[in-house]
Amino acid sequence: MKTPQFDEHGSDDTTFEPFCIEDQRDEENQDVRLGFYDFQILEEAVGIAPGGEEIDGHLMGEILCGIIDDNNLIQHPEGKHPGGYFDNCEGSACYFHFNHLDDVIRVAEFCIELFKDKARLTALLAEHGISAEDDEEED
Repeated sequence: MKTPQFDEHGSDDTTFEPFCIEDQRDEENQDVRLGFYDFQILEEAVGIAPGGEEIDGHLMGEILCGIIDDNNLIQHPEGKHPGGYFDNCEGSACYFHFNHLDDVIRVAEFCIELFKDKARLTALLAEHGISAEDDEEED
C-alpha cells in the first residue's frame, strides 16, 4: 500500500490522484475522507460525448458504494461510521468518510486500478445507465 503524504492541512491530493485524502482524525469529525471531484476524467476514459450524459456526485456515490460493498474493501467496520464508512456525495463532489486510514487507502488504490481498465469501467457505468459514444445505437 502507498502511504499518504499529508500537507500541513492534513490533505494529500497527489499520491492517490484523482482522489484526495483528508485526515480529520484529530478534528471534530474524527474520520478520514476520500474526495473525488473530477468526473470528466471518467467521461473521457469511456468516451462519453461532451454535452451528453454526465457523471455527477450522486451517481459517483452510487458507483463507489457498490464498488466498496461488492469487493469487501472495508476491513474495519467498527467505529464512528456504521459499516466503516458513509458517503456524502452531491452534484459537484463526492466525499466518503471512513473510520480507518487503511480502508481509505485500499478503496483509493482499488478504484485507481479500476479506472485504468476501460472495459471494466465502461461496464460499471453502463450498469448505472451511462453509456459510451461507441456503444450507442446507430440509426
